[in-house]
Amino acid sequence: MVTEKKEERGKEKKEERGKEKKGKEKKDIAKTEHKESNAQTHRIVRLLEYALNGDRKVSAAMRDIKGIGYRIASILSKKLNTGDKLLADLDADEISHLETALKNVNTFVPSWMINHKNDQFTGTNLHPVGTDLELAVKNDIEFMQKIKTYKGIRHTQGQPVRGQRTRTSFRKGKSVGVVKKKSAPAKEGAKKSAAPGGKTAKK
Repeated sequence: MVTEKKEERGKEKKEERGKEKKGKEKKDIAKTEHKESNAQTHRIVRLLEYALNGDRKVSAAMRDIKGIGYRIASILSKKLNTGDKLLADLDADEISHLETALKNVNTFVPSWMINHKNDQFTGTNLHPVGTDLELAVKNDIEFMQKIKTYKGIRHTQGQPVRGQRTRTSFRKGKSVGVVKKKSAPAKEGAKKSAAPGGKTAKK
């Protein structure tokens, strides 16, 4: 009798465990479906050739653009009075104002925050953003290479520009291991003076 009761209890426990596992699996499936549906419903806004997530706040979404950091994004959002609005909730006029502000960041921001002060070609303070920033950096490097400054030469050699050590880092090519200097052969005079036991030979 006792053994039969134990067997029945064991069967009941197994059934309960199986039900719990099935319930967990269903919950996991529902969660994954919910996540996929949320991922699909993301609204995308195009700004300066960038596809930005429209379900984020304006100040946070702007930071995905190259050249826009936390400070500049917060300043622009305050100047344009976007507040806690989502990027996708802005109307056409607000988006056009935001785009013009991003193209003319140097008018909204103090001079010490600008990334291209006293531009070498125009002589004005500029703050290029996105693809314009990539082109500006490329032009600067090419100009340094053309006039053969130290930085330009280092760029052409593929070496670090800002004074980093090269003994352990930036090692490329076939011979990567450390090569010891070969010991120079002893001179003839030194050979004669040296005795086999390490003592100097008597004259």
